[in-house]
Amino acid sequence: MHEILKGNMKIHKLFGKILSAADTILDILWELFRKLFAGLFKIIAAVLTMIHGGWKFLGDIPFLHTPWRFIDRIFEFIGKVFRGLMLEQLWRFFLDTCESTADFISGSNFAKRVLFVLLLFLALLFWYPPSWWGPWYYYEEGTASWYGPNFYFNRTANGDLFLPGPFMTAAHKTLPLGITVKVKNAETGKCVLVKINDRGPFVRGRILDLSKFAAWRLGILKKGTGKIIIYTRKPYSTKQTPVYGRNSR
Repeated sequence: MHEILKGNMKIHKLFGKILSAADTILDILWELFRKLFAGLFKIIAAVLTMIHGGWKFLGDIPFLHTPWRFIDRIFEFIGKVFRGLMLEQLWRFFLDTCESTADFISGSNFAKRVLFVLLLFLALLFWYPPSWWGPWYYYEEGTASWYGPNFYFNRTANGDLFLPGPFMTAAHKTLPLGITVKVKNAETGKCVLVKINDRGPFVRGRILDLSKFAAWRLGILKKGTGKIIIYTRKPYSTKQTPVYGRNSR
């Protein structure tokens, strides 16, 4: 019994040392975090001061005086609205709250632990968001291409307007319209999620037509085509098997 108690005491002391070392590391990280944000606010304030000075300088140029006065009145009106809605007071309250919260965290090791666990959790969600969570079902693999400028502003098979811009869409011959699939570049392992909203491709030997932005994200824009693997959220045939992980299979 004495040996068990002695062993528990050793474990307790070891745990205390580990926790103390972790708190020291968190103190260092917290100070770096505070200095980073303080520096960021100073940079923003300096940029705003430069913009304000430049704006006043433009008002002193004779041929810009009339349009400058017009725009300045608009800004003055926005300022009155801003003050009328008490947004300035709310902003100051927000800054005061942030400062008092920072002071509280600085004096509490438990608060630092909670904060950094929360930040790690958010970083994990950012790196691997719920939209990527499995299982995914292997569907098929083959050659993908992309289509763009010649088809802009036309209607896709599900009625969407095909527009230029950061849209992750694709055309497939048989997959249901409106579903989201995972497309993996078989050569690089890079993956993207795209929405099936059109029919195609109509070139022999190709299984998927990506939007220009999706092709760029997948890394096949310059080549024009690439070997890809398609995964679906649920099986559309009895041969599909579930796979897990961001870069599965």
